[in-house]
Amino acid sequence: MRASLRRSIQIRAASTSGSQVDIKFSDGAAYRFHGLWLRDSCRDQNHVHQYSTERVLESSPVVCGMNPEGVAPESVTVKSGVLSVKWGANDPVKESSFEASFLRAYADTVAKPLEACLEPEAPAPIEVDWLAPYDSTKQVGQNANGRMQLWKNDDKVPLPYIDYNSLEDPKEHVKFLRTILETHGVCIMYNMPDDPECDGSVLDKFCKDYLGGLQKHPLRDTAYWRISTEESKFDESTSFKSAGDRTGSNSFNTDQQLCNHTDQSLYGTPGALLMFHCAFGQGNNSVTDGFAVADKMRRDYPEYYELLCKYGMNAGRELMYYKAGDITFTTNAPIFNCAENGELSRVQYHEIYRAPQTLSYEIFGEWYKAFNKWYELVHGNEFKRHAKVEKGQTLICNNWRAMHGRAGLKGKARTILGGTVTRDAVYSAGRLALSRAYGVPDVHCGAPISLLPYLARRTAPVLDVASATQRSSRRAYELEMDTVHMEDDARPLKKMMMA
Repeated sequence: MRASLRRSIQIRAASTSGSQVDIKFSDGAAYRFHGLWLRDSCRDQNHVHQYSTERVLESSPVVCGMNPEGVAPESVTVKSGVLSVKWGANDPVKESSFEASFLRAYADTVAKPLEACLEPEAPAPIEVDWLAPYDSTKQVGQNANGRMQLWKNDDKVPLPYIDYNSLEDPKEHVKFLRTILETHGVCIMYNMPDDPECDGSVLDKFCKDYLGGLQKHPLRDTAYWRISTEESKFDESTSFKSAGDRTGSNSFNTDQQLCNHTDQSLYGTPGALLMFHCAFGQGNNSVTDGFAVADKMRRDYPEYYELLCKYGMNAGRELMYYKAGDITFTTNAPIFNCAENGELSRVQYHEIYRAPQTLSYEIFGEWYKAFNKWYELVHGNEFKRHAKVEKGQTLICNNWRAMHGRAGLKGKARTILGGTVTRDAVYSAGRLALSRAYGVPDVHCGAPISLLPYLARRTAPVLDVASATQRSSRRAYELEMDTVHMEDDARPLKKMMMA
């Protein structure tokens, strides 16, 4: 349920001169706004359809054919804390209204400062930096805020277990997303509903409700894939008719162990999340924190780390077992993908698709030493750990970080349904979860995510501004996350505070 009270920032005074509007806020700050920016950016019902959040086209200055230099406010007034701007007779929109919180949120970015802020208003207690690595600009790496918890094959960082039923609470939904996107990069969801027909309906609904929906493969009938030991449950999209038909496909051959890898390693931008829902039997997986391995290489083998960042790995795959047709993939992506700020953004690797390398004679030998060390660490006892998935559980991996493999359960029946979630979908899920947990109105869907704390509605004012603005975000996050369950490897569901 959304909070009912608006933020406490108020407009103290407003005036207009020519094409500009000057506004003084209750925190002491004053700014000069372009009248054209106000006219173009207004989010009230005259400018934006409140349900669809789409622009009212006949109100858009460019659609109306208005001369940008001719847009000027006729008058401004403040009514019940809302700025009202009246426009000239030739403007099809006669009046625009603006909430104080909206104007103050954007002021530091778009307006000219006239007077400094004297009493800073505390923003709503929303942390948004954990979503930054997944926006479309790729400017920062995954550990930009320093909260990532690297894990190895030990008990220092247990594998998180999260109750499916807790996600109905928007704030628990945010905690779950932060676990897989920010801190651990992996979790096991338990108490999932039964899927007796193994038809993928449970996984599909889970992803639509909480992750933005499954990614659709171009040749598969469904967005999910199904790998089963039971011939009656083979994936209908494929041409496999018996277990013998699958022996040449590492992916579908349930008797074949798989090296730890990331999925969609042949895609330009692989899916951000990957999941395995055990609908029947038991799944037996190995997992490795690719960022933990990369961190060790960066510290102990820096020349190897640089080689795997700089040079791509040739890979290719031709799929010929889908009934809908054939498809081929080719890529040459580095195993370590870095963001613009130089920090690690993604690991991308699958051994079964590796092709002849096109590195120069001088580079190949050194690169292969680095690659060999990478493979050795990924599958060594220091980093590779076991993750068993029971019926009704789902293993969820951050596909840009957590590598997975099939440890093998030859002779044991099981049906696993899985799929991927794109970067755009999971970013959408994260933003929606934040907005709904903290009451950010839908019409602000286009605002930079950094402004959400200033656009959120809240139920009560912050009394101690200093303590609110100076609190430790790390400690606040730990308190917020204290209900996430951790696995003790042998015994799950042990409640503990994150280290």
